[in-house]
Amino acid sequence: MSSAKHVHSSLRMRSEAWNLVYRFLRQWPWILVVSVLGAAVGLYAGQRHRPTYQSTAQVRVGEELDAKSVPGQREDASDLADLPDTLANAFRARILVDARLKKTVASLLSQPALAHLPELQTDKGQDELVENIKKTLLIEAVTRRLFQLTYNARDPVLAQQVLQALADDGVSSVISQRVETAKKAREFLGEEAERARQRMLDAENQVVQFVRQHPKLLVSISATDRSKLGLQAADKLLVTTRGKAAVSPVKIADSYSSPELRPLLEKRAQFEAQITQIENAHKYDPMQQKLLDVDRLQQQIQEMKAQGYTAEYPEFRRATSDVERLQREIRDGRTRKDPKLAEDLMVLGQARAQLSVIDRQITAIRRKLVGGDAKLSADEEALNAEAVYSRLFRDMESARQAYDKLRERELESVVSEQLIKMPGNAAAQIIDPANLPARPRGLSRKMMMLLLVLLGTMSGLLFGVARALSDQRVFTAIDLWQATGLPVLARIPSHDKRSARNVLPEVLSGGDSAERLLPMIPDALSSAAKQGASRLVELGYVVSPAPSSLPSPELVLQSRPEGARAEQYRLLRCRLAERGNPRLLLCVSSQPGEGKSVVAANLALAISEGGGAKVALIDAHLIGPRLHALLIPGSEVVPSDLRQRKPEVWQITPELCLVPAAAMGDRSSRAAIENSPAFASLLQDLLSAFDYVIIDTPPLSLAADARLLLRHGGSCLLVVRAARTDLEMLRLALDRVGRSAIAGTILNG
Repeated sequence: MSSAKHVHSSLRMRSEAWNLVYRFLRQWPWILVVSVLGAAVGLYAGQRHRPTYQSTAQVRVGEELDAKSVPGQREDASDLADLPDTLANAFRARILVDARLKKTVASLLSQPALAHLPELQTDKGQDELVENIKKTLLIEAVTRRLFQLTYNARDPVLAQQVLQALADDGVSSVISQRVETAKKAREFLGEEAERARQRMLDAENQVVQFVRQHPKLLVSISATDRSKLGLQAADKLLVTTRGKAAVSPVKIADSYSSPELRPLLEKRAQFEAQITQIENAHKYDPMQQKLLDVDRLQQQIQEMKAQGYTAEYPEFRRATSDVERLQREIRDGRTRKDPKLAEDLMVLGQARAQLSVIDRQITAIRRKLVGGDAKLSADEEALNAEAVYSRLFRDMESARQAYDKLRERELESVVSEQLIKMPGNAAAQIIDPANLPARPRGLSRKMMMLLLVLLGTMSGLLFGVARALSDQRVFTAIDLWQATGLPVLARIPSHDKRSARNVLPEVLSGGDSAERLLPMIPDALSSAAKQGASRLVELGYVVSPAPSSLPSPELVLQSRPEGARAEQYRLLRCRLAERGNPRLLLCVSSQPGEGKSVVAANLALAISEGGGAKVALIDAHLIGPRLHALLIPGSEVVPSDLRQRKPEVWQITPELCLVPAAAMGDRSSRAAIENSPAFASLLQDLLSAFDYVIIDTPPLSLAADARLLLRHGGSCLLVVRAARTDLEMLRLALDRVGRSAIAGTILNG
């Protein structure tokens, strides 16, 4: 016995030592903050010299720089390896202009943060600063479009402000040049659009004049075309002959209204409508639309080339890839045989052939009606006029389309010019503004820095030790055992990773099992073998099978049966058996959120695992029940009152049943329900049908239900959440429920 006590004492000493280390490591944020603050204060006090500070910025330009203006630049297109550096020199040449640099340095005098600098007080100091900028400013080409600017100064604010001003100056220079280019493009497109408009008007006048000279054309011109040409008054033109004495108007009218000619004209109109429908259907087919898109993208690429864009520009690459994709789709579409297109082409050919036959018949009938060869020549002249009219009308439509395209491009150039003037446009922009240097470049007082960092670290460590000793929260099983004086029956980890260093609850479980026996249910109730749900059916209860569903991740006995948490619940089952094997257990906690319901559900699964025992779960947490959502998610429980009828019981597994909170009654009458004879009868029925009954109760800080339920017998398991429950709440829980009624504690997390 003395040897066993010595072993337990040695284990407890080592566990307490590791407990102190663990509590100290939990304070690492405070240790870090205090250490950094101490080192920062020491560094601030130890700085007495002015080191060099470096500021960086990144600028992206959206157009090709004039690299050929740089001395030594070769015009050979094969010189691609040196092009990024050459472009960087070109961008540097834009910035390092004496007039601009002097203006930039003069503007720094208005900033209060730089007024104390000696290099800005005199003209000589400003000139020296300008020369320093020209010598030390470094511009590197990250890509063909992205440049990184670097500048070193004795003052961090000066380095930041100088570099930011230089970056702004370079961006404004590129944007101004881009605006000038866009302005010239807009003016050119405006002039071209005006010329195209004049050509369109001339073509329209030519068509109108031709129609006025040949009034018979108005019969075949649609109302839409007459509206476009301004020829709505067709009747006035029909009676105009322009001085020709060919046929009288009465005979012409008779020829158009003859009974022999009218069916042919109607049939001719039907074929024309059929031809027009087929042509319109294929005028806007996807293939034609793709051809128009290719034309538009090629014009866009030509504009980019005219403005200096190269293949490395993202918009240029995107437009080129779109053109290649559309051309590939057009080629693939042409190689495939379209049955609908072939059918339409065949119908179109047949219609046109029928139309030619009808035209010949109409010509013959008109010859008989008006009489003579002169009348036939007049009809032939009308047919020639229709052909000329078609050609003129096509020319007019082409001129109109050309004008519309130029007008659209002119409007796009106006929008582009306005967008370039807006801040943050793609022509040139600052990707990363000049940063304020936080650390100097070069050497400083290393020994002083080392000493100050050491002192700051020591102050942080001392503060961490003080916090570890004064923190009133429960972190480990040692803390829980020392705070309550009760055995720690299990330590449920927050994850399934097995730890090499673990405070063993066996050390804190007290003495032999004979030294502390828990209250038990009378042996008369446990003499026979328990039947479980079948016994409840005999007693008049309604037992509903739980629907099959995926187990909740919190039920580790089902979701992770081989994990470390599941093993702790099995260990808890064994320790309860060693300490008197209580059949009626109440799971309690000091405050909400400590995992009491999850512990109750997993303990019930552990006891009933393998078919060894029958277990009944009662969800008496009427304030905020959770067992229903854990064990039978998605199932609807009909609310009822225990005092009026027997509650509905859900069979989770063949060995585990659940009495949900909704079947017990309303939360407002929970005290009356728990003190009622119906509740006592329910416990007697469950104890006669099951080996163990586990009750989930509300937290002790919210209600005194656990104290009321203990009147029916049983023992309590106090669940404590690690790093959350403080000693004050733990003492309050022990006072409310009483130490004698607690079988042991469980550390959760």
